[in-house]
Amino acid sequence: MERLKVKVAVYMILLNQKGEVLFLRRSNTGWQDGKLSLPSGHVDSGEFPTEAAIRELKEEVNISISTNQLEIKHFAYRKDNYIDFYFVIKDWKGEPINMEPEKSSEMIWINVNSTNDEFASNVLLATKRAISNTTVFSEFSS
Repeated sequence: MERLKVKVAVYMILLNQKGEVLFLRRSNTGWQDGKLSLPSGHVDSGEFPTEAAIRELKEEVNISISTNQLEIKHFAYRKDNYIDFYFVIKDWKGEPINMEPEKSSEMIWINVNSTNDEFASNVLLATKRAISNTTVFSEFSS
C-alpha cells in the first residue's frame, strides 16, 4: 500500500471583542469562489505551522502578530488531502485590510452563530468548534 502524502494548511480565526470572526469572500482562486473562508494558506516546505500563520496573516490582512498570540484550538483531517491547523487570535495591533482583493472580493466580521451566508467546505463547522472549545479534532470526507 502506498503511503499517504497530505498538504498542511493553516486557518486563522481573528476573534474581536464582540465575538465576531473575520472572514474573506473568495474570488478568482478556483476553489470555493464566492464563499466565505478565514485568512488561511499552505505551510511551505521548511516552515512550521505557526510561522505560516504569521506569514499568511501579514500577506492577506496586514496583521502582525507574534507566536505567543496564536492559540491552537482545532485540528482537522480532510481525507486523503489535508491536515488543517485552526488558530484563534484575540489580540493584535492595527485594523485588518484586505491585501489581496484579486483573491478576496469582501472582508467581513461575522457572528458565526447567527449567519446564513455560504462558507467554504468545513470552515464554519471547524471555526465554531475552535471558538467554543468543544472539539479539538474533526475528520471530513471532503
